[in-house]
Amino acid sequence: MEHLSFSKIGQFRNVVTDIKYHVRYSGSDEDGNVIYNNNKLPEIIFNGTIKLHGSNGSVCSDGNDVWVQSRKHVISEGLYGFYDFFKKNENEFKVKLDLLREEHNIKEGELLSIYGEWCGPGVHKKVAINKIPNKIFVIIGLKVGYGEYVLENDKTKSNYWLDHSKIRFTNKDIYNIYEFPHYTKLIDFNNPKLVINELVELTNEVGKECPVAKSFDISGIGEGIVWYGDLDGKRFRFKVKGDAHSNSNTKQLASVDPEKLKNIQEVTKYLVTKPRLEQAINETKAQLDKRYTGDVLRWVANDIIEEESDTLENNDLVWKDIASTITTKFRYMFFDMIDNDF
Repeated sequence: MEHLSFSKIGQFRNVVTDIKYHVRYSGSDEDGNVIYNNNKLPEIIFNGTIKLHGSNGSVCSDGNDVWVQSRKHVISEGLYGFYDFFKKNENEFKVKLDLLREEHNIKEGELLSIYGEWCGPGVHKKVAINKIPNKIFVIIGLKVGYGEYVLENDKTKSNYWLDHSKIRFTNKDIYNIYEFPHYTKLIDFNNPKLVINELVELTNEVGKECPVAKSFDISGIGEGIVWYGDLDGKRFRFKVKGDAHSNSNTKQLASVDPEKLKNIQEVTKYLVTKPRLEQAINETKAQLDKRYTGDVLRWVANDIIEEESDTLENNDLVWKDIASTITTKFRYMFFDMIDNDF
């Protein structure tokens, strides 16, 4: 019996970085320097489901045997009573896993795991879901793959996620997270800040009133929302926790000032011009080669700070507000100039 990991869920900024790397990484040059392309970043539909403050558990199958996992280990007892719940309902889990293996054409030996949150009385405190009448298992994921040993020794193999939204059990204590309120959000990774206020608003609503607990007529705070989206067969996930969830160690998403964001967009459009880039190339005597990128960007930054301080001040901005956006746009403008030799 091998353990098929659920894997850690990061934060929004981690996904933004991962998407950029996935789309723009082009390998390394002969000196080992990373090469990035200038491809347009995607717009991806992300699905959001309620994050439950329970204990992560799962039931896994290799086509023959069925077993129970905690987040990190195969278990044979405990997990706040989840193992006993599994043993009581083992046949129902096995039948469902066998049907899913057949539906998705999963080969014998490949692992299939139904992940969920085991939550309710006695699992965790300080959230409304702790006050429901009895413990429940809420399905949050479905994964195919291999244990760590196989992956370490065979680089041709990999794990992947399947759609879990339609999995249903007849057991009254097994739910799917999609049976509760859920969300969809189109995120443009060329300008991910545009969606932050909406993410914060939804998260705060869940933090004040947990929709899952509410469905059991229990009022109280929730934990947050987990978001996931797929690109090129790869799943990207992030979580956002609410202010009311005081036991959280995850940093909050800071709300964005819409007026300031608008100013940044307008000032960026004004400052990022081809003539300024051409002047930077001439002044630094840079060649159309990515090795000169740092010289060009430093000249551009100094030029804007020296020549456009009034522009920034009139828009209630300072250089650090726009530094990342400006340098990124000039970097890819320079790369585009190199690629097209003009």
